[in-house]
Amino acid sequence: MAHGFKRYWGYVAVALSSTFFALVAILTKVGYGLGMTPWLMLTLQSVFATIILLLYAVLFRPGALRVSPGLLPKLLAQAGVGSLGTSFLYLSALLFLPASMSTLLLYTYPVLVTVGAFLFLREKIATSHLLALALAVGGTILSSQIWQASAGSLWLKGVFYGLGAAVAYSFFILYGEQILNRVEPFTTLVYVQVFSSLILLLYRLPGFLKELPALTLPQLLLGFAVGTVASIIPFWLLLEGIKYIGASRTAIVSTLELPVTFLLAAVFLGERFDFWQGIGAVLIVASVFVVRLRDLRLSDRGKA
Repeated sequence: MAHGFKRYWGYVAVALSSTFFALVAILTKVGYGLGMTPWLMLTLQSVFATIILLLYAVLFRPGALRVSPGLLPKLLAQAGVGSLGTSFLYLSALLFLPASMSTLLLYTYPVLVTVGAFLFLREKIATSHLLALALAVGGTILSSQIWQASAGSLWLKGVFYGLGAAVAYSFFILYGEQILNRVEPFTTLVYVQVFSSLILLLYRLPGFLKELPALTLPQLLLGFAVGTVASIIPFWLLLEGIKYIGASRTAIVSTLELPVTFLLAAVFLGERFDFWQGIGAVLIVASVFVVRLRDLRLSDRGKA
């Protein structure tokens, strides 16, 4: 009975995680309406998340802060390229594209991870992976309607930012696999978050100090919300899901983030897809399921 409840909680936790992650796009759009920039949003999110994670680690899990010195450069790379790269490019895409479109482009990452594993980790690529790649490419072309965008247009710029975020997140996953077999996920989360904040503050401390006195209460509250409700909480729920239902099933259930984002964007932002964008969205979602269902079958076969 207890095992059944834990398994049920695992699915619920991942569904809640996807819902909270979907709030990032909506809250970011609200932040832009309040006059915030991608850099300001990213800095506030990172600083708030770092403070909370460090306090929790120091008070309740001090052992999680112990890592070998040799891993610090790897965690720094993960923070600078994987975490910050993904966040900045995704927030920049949201500046030029609808929330649903930005999230859709980011979700081409499962296919990019497969391609990256083939190119850099010498993993075999299956026929299903080629099918997923074709679906993702076709879906990206249709959903972005890139043939209609003129050179240098803001729409085209947003598409490149969105695809860039998917590439950066693919790096985050592939490089993270090399780290996580030596460091527990919470430790990685803390160090990546701390390093991300340090890089941000070193890069733009003068500008941030000028912006700080002019921040309004709604802007501060929104930065806090993105750093907690849309960052720390969903990541913790995601780890709960992996713990109780496994990584492969978690990956499939977490795809809920796409339809939840579409729904929230339609309700709160009034966003709508036209016919071809809708077809493109279906193709990209299908590409995600082709990759992840294959991973699930391989996982189940390995346990048999």
